Amino acid sequence: MFRNLLVVVIALISLFGCGKNETRILFYNGKVMTLDENNPEISSFIVENGRILATDPDQVATLSETCSDSVDLGGQMVLPGLTDAHLHLFSLGFSLMNLDVAGERSIGSLQKKLLKFSNENPSLQWIKGRGWDQNLWEVKEFPAFADLDKVVNDRPVVLTRIDGHAVWVNSAAMEKANISKLTPDPAGGKILRDATGNPTGVFIDKATELITNLIPEPDEKEMTQALKLAVKACNQVGLTSVHDAGTTLKEIKVLKEKLNEPWFNLRVYSLVSSDSLTWGIYKKKGTEIGLGDDRLTIRGVKIYADGALGSRGAWLLQDYSDQPGNHGLPQISQYELEKIVGEAVRCGMQPAVHAIGDAANQMTLDVFRKKSEQASADHRFRIEHAQIVAQKDLSRFGSEKVIASMQPVHATSDMWWAANRVGNERIRGGYAWRSILDDDGILSFGSDAPVESVNPFFGIYSAVNRQDHNGNPVGGWFPGEALSVKEALTAFTEGANYAGFNEKILGKIKPSFRADFIQIDQDIFEMSTSDLFKVKVLKVWFSGIPVALNW
Repeated sequence: MFRNLLVVVIALISLFGCGKNETRILFYNGKVMTLDENNPEISSFIVENGRILATDPDQVATLSETCSDSVDLGGQMVLPGLTDAHLHLFSLGFSLMNLDVAGERSIGSLQKKLLKFSNENPSLQWIKGRGWDQNLWEVKEFPAFADLDKVVNDRPVVLTRIDGHAVWVNSAAMEKANISKLTPDPAGGKILRDATGNPTGVFIDKATELITNLIPEPDEKEMTQALKLAVKACNQVGLTSVHDAGTTLKEIKVLKEKLNEPWFNLRVYSLVSSDSLTWGIYKKKGTEIGLGDDRLTIRGVKIYADGALGSRGAWLLQDYSDQPGNHGLPQISQYELEKIVGEAVRCGMQPAVHAIGDAANQMTLDVFRKKSEQASADHRFRIEHAQIVAQKDLSRFGSEKVIASMQPVHATSDMWWAANRVGNERIRGGYAWRSILDDDGILSFGSDAPVESVNPFFGIYSAVNRQDHNGNPVGGWFPGEALSVKEALTAFTEGANYAGFNEKILGKIKPSFRADFIQIDQDIFEMSTSDLFKVKVLKVWFSGIPVALNW
């Protein structure tokens, strides 16, 4: 009753003008899920100078008279702005500029798309694309350069696999790189070969650099365009904050230069690349926090322990079930991992280790346990992906306070073939969100875009249903590991922001928090969970200012 009266009073105030303070804005008549456990659902709140000023109904009623403006939320659901705890910002932008072959279900359909793109872009010296996945094809085998040569043979073609851990190239690209039968596999990489030893055109993990290092670097104009497209793509799906996993020096330069542009409505938490140049500087320089009114924080380092499961580069304790003799590709030794994690601890940077296979996860947990004893500050060690974990190691995330930075859509993309890779026993330690959460672990969710869609509601759907968008498999894939809507949402808000040391300013609609929030078209707590992926973002506010979503 009181809340209904409050809405009427606020509406009258908004009609006749309400106030003296030109920086105060009243938002009213909404179904506002604050994610503040002390005040979980409200209808109105006040924003001042880019932060939440008041959410308590009594305080809102009192202060509403001092507001200079008001916004009617139309009775629709409002949530805190969502945070993607693991994506690749510039790669996302470039994926929107290059050839997108994600979801193509045959080499033939991919060839048609490549031909069209090639004809529409005759001036491109290199054709770049991303998204192929042989597991979607009828014959689930890696492709060959001849498949690309049939379409484009006058210039190099480089198509990155969906997971980013393999490339498929044509013969022109291999000729540019002087790749031949005699070219050895680099450490941490593999050149796929035919029965006679000749390269087939697919390069995995470190071997990809034999090709990609030859691609001309994008100039600043291209990088700026990629960044603008990525920011827009994030805002359109309700993201107001992201963690960029593996930022390079060149990318950091562009981020810093563009922080104050009117289109930069995103808070970026950067995990710098562990490459020798970038890390060589930041392990001496240390953190940079809150640049551009909290639009950029550089506070972590992204380290690779292994490759990806789809390309059999994830490092396993035992051989792949579907490829005896292969247990994956470790990307770093335990000695080197301890060295970098130790450097990070000393300079105040957060170590974030990419670990997908059970061997990579176990080694990383061991290193974190050892280094946590030397850490004098709160470093919040995190493992990125944590896809296949030995069942005895699952509880260590909670007991050893290691953040599980995971991407729910990976499970529903991989579920059709993941058990074949690791067998029926090891898969029980795979994509194990419920097990980690129930053992007091902290889940921090993201998308890994452009590996997967950047849309966080796709991730929430996957976490809750463990099904594809057609509702398969019936009942969900290992449904015992599913989460509730609230738990999944929390992993995209409080959990993700805890992972980035921002849990006291982002992820809630609460006094003193940043006024980053979104309006959506459905009530995610009342709607059918089978439709969660259909949720549309209607409006986004960043620091209390509406964001143009269709520029």
